[in-house]
Amino acid sequence: MAARQQRSQTKHARDAKIKKTTSRTSSTSKKTATATKKQTTKHAKGNTKQPMVQKQGKQKPTPSPKSTKANPAKKTRFAKTKHNAHNTQRRNTHHRNTHHLPYYIPTGIKLLTGYTLFLGALYLIAFLSGLTTPATIILGTLIQGTPALIINIVIISTLALLIYGFLKRKKWCFDLALAWFSLSLFNALISLLIFPTFTYPTFGKLLTLAFTTSIAVNTLIIWYIIHEKKYFYAKTFRESPWQHRDKIFVYTIITFWIIAALISFTFLAHFIQDTKGNVDTAITELYDSTPTQKIIICENKKDTARDLCFVVAAAQEDPKNYATITQYCSRIKSDLFAFTCRQTMR
Repeated sequence: MAARQQRSQTKHARDAKIKKTTSRTSSTSKKTATATKKQTTKHAKGNTKQPMVQKQGKQKPTPSPKSTKANPAKKTRFAKTKHNAHNTQRRNTHHRNTHHLPYYIPTGIKLLTGYTLFLGALYLIAFLSGLTTPATIILGTLIQGTPALIINIVIISTLALLIYGFLKRKKWCFDLALAWFSLSLFNALISLLIFPTFTYPTFGKLLTLAFTTSIAVNTLIIWYIIHEKKYFYAKTFRESPWQHRDKIFVYTIITFWIIAALISFTFLAHFIQDTKGNVDTAITELYDSTPTQKIIICENKKDTARDLCFVVAAAQEDPKNYATITQYCSRIKSDLFAFTCRQTMR
């Protein structure tokens, strides 16, 4: 009995030990499975969030070896492009500062340019036609020879500069235009005061009208240039080409020209008629007369008829007879008719 009880106890002890070992092994395997499951779940969550992070741009992709090698060249090209863009921007800024941007030429400036071009054409025609015997009238005095040639060249050059400055909106043109038209105003004023003292009724009226119109026009031009200073000095000029000052200038100057043209045509027609009558009379009276007789006939006349008589006498002489022609021309009082008389010696 005792042996049987001892074997039973030994068997129960062995079974308890095996059961205990089995339970310990199962708990360990459960813990391992639980840990594995947690790691798998965490890895799956990480894979799920990674595309979202890349989509949001929070993580930069790792560059490949090829892109890493090409990166310095790309950086160099990018730097050059950025530098060229910066230089282009600086050049554009410089052009804006020197007002090369598109702009509208005011209507008054266009009219003033046309008027200056017209004056330049007149001076150029007079210059080319008088190269052999140049002449010009300054401050009521007729200037001839080399001084007149130099003055005409300076006048034509100045007018050409004014036309260029008006169209290109140059700053220096503002001062040059003021100086030029102020001198023209002063010259017309002095000539108005001097010429009527020794000219004659018909011709004097025409000159008086010309000088008066020149004074009015030059005064108006000076006023307009002063009020249009912004056109020459502003960096950018975007004003309308038809401002209130343009209307005043254009309408007033056109009115002056129309009135002056109508009066000039009237005086000129009267002057031509009187001159033609005096010339026809002188030709008839001087025909077949000696130089001494011609001088006596012309001296008995007055004013324009007297000077025209000496011009006709000079025209009837041989151009090579300088002494006789000089004697006729020296007796003429009008500088203009004296100049015409000397042309007969050419």
